[in-house]
Amino acid sequence: MTRKSDFMDKIFEQMNTRDAQIDKLRVQIEETSTDLKEEYHKTLNKLKEQKTPFNSMIAS
Repeated sequence: MTRKSDFMDKIFEQMNTRDAQIDKLRVQIEETSTDLKEEYHKTLNKLKEQKTPFNSMIAS
């Protein structure tokens, strides 16, 4: 494998990890009280923000 493909593999792995975390939080949000939903939404948004740079790298 080339360095670029190794790098891209790591990026995709991290994106998949973030997607799994987001999906897990979505389920937890649906199962929690209203008070906790706000906290989960904040965490969910942080995870989405962390994923944004990876999307930019892949698009390049």
